[in-house]
Amino acid sequence: MKSIDYQEDINNKIFHLALSKLNIRFPVAEIDRKTSAGKGNVSAFINNKKPISDNFIDKFVEAYELNLDELKTELTNQEKRTVTPKNGLTFTEMGNGQFTVAVPLIPFEAHAQYISEQWDADFVHDYEEVTFIVDKVGFGNYRAFKVKGDSMDGGKILDTQDGAIVLARELQKHHWNDGFRENDYGWILVTQHNILFKDIVGFDREAGEITCHSRNPSPEYSDFQLSLNEVHQIFKVIKRTF
Repeated sequence: MKSIDYQEDINNKIFHLALSKLNIRFPVAEIDRKTSAGKGNVSAFINNKKPISDNFIDKFVEAYELNLDELKTELTNQEKRTVTPKNGLTFTEMGNGQFTVAVPLIPFEAHAQYISEQWDADFVHDYEEVTFIVDKVGFGNYRAFKVKGDSMDGGKILDTQDGAIVLARELQKHHWNDGFRENDYGWILVTQHNILFKDIVGFDREAGEITCHSRNPSPEYSDFQLSLNEVHQIFKVIKRTF
């Protein structure tokens, strides 16, 4: 009869994590002496041939003056699945199907620095990072931007206030000619002169111009045309924090 391997049982995992820390020279004899579990049982525990009870774990951690909660926390952290796609970001599974991801935060006023350094592979280290919870691993180019101004705040639920932080995914240039679909939260436009946060409500392919729209109805935020020749990057806003 084939024996069962219990290495995936939680107590067995905790026990083996502790063993890796303790580095006991003769573990069967020593653990038996400290816990009175029996050498046969200890040997089976070490080889994952028998499930480990809560009672044994309690005796074991007490005998070696270990902290069970700390072991459980370390085990959980070790078992979190991480994915690092080619974009260099690390997505860490939370255990509920969602992921956390830390992305560089670009303030609007850092436009000049961002433009000059964005092609440097190490440029992201110059910026603070901000963490978002996302539903899936993303394989595009992601940035976070700190919004300045209230041009996109018209008082509605999908509008965005001054000082908000938005997570955005770059729309690669070869897709620009396909047009720009309506987006719940709008678009980040990195231009030659500044960083803009707008809706794109029109696109003249022949002229290579887009129409930028603000959600704030105040007269100073009227629509305007922007040549794509002046635009370095376009990002679709996909998530916000306030």
